[in-house]
Amino acid sequence: MPRLPLLKASAMASEISMGMDGLLYFYEGGAKLNNSKLVDKFTQHTRWSKWLAEPYFVRSDDELLNRVGHNMIRGITISACGFYGPQGRQVRLGLANPDQNTLIELFEYNGLKITNYEMESAALAGLAALMGHKAMTACLIIAGRYAGEMNTEYKGSFEGLIGKVLERI
Repeated sequence: MPRLPLLKASAMASEISMGMDGLLYFYEGGAKLNNSKLVDKFTQHTRWSKWLAEPYFVRSDDELLNRVGHNMIRGITISACGFYGPQGRQVRLGLANPDQNTLIELFEYNGLKITNYEMESAALAGLAALMGHKAMTACLIIAGRYAGEMNTEYKGSFEGLIGKVLERI
């Protein structure tokens, strides 16, 4: 499968956010909000351990996604519940699933690939949807984890992305 190119600090809009923390299952209606077909496909593909919280997938608000993210890279964002192991990083300890990032890189659902890790978008999208609010996440991709690339020229790009989002909402 072709890898996403690392453009100079690429802006991306999360069509779907995946939470690996189980947060939505603590709230009434959270399980109904989840996309069970996507959960099944993802957990089978990645050999998700029964010891981990079941992931949940929440779609961003379509109206916001089209207004704010109309010309951004689109994909699935993983909201990791930690910085190290949950994002496939080793720290003197081996990973329970050393193939995690490779399997994630190869995963695709309805034409969408997993584009990035961060730590909040699934909770924000899920809680917003449960409370009747609109939410979407725009991220700045500054590293190509699979290719081992890092864009160090991204400093002004965050302000540019913030300005673009504020202008469009």
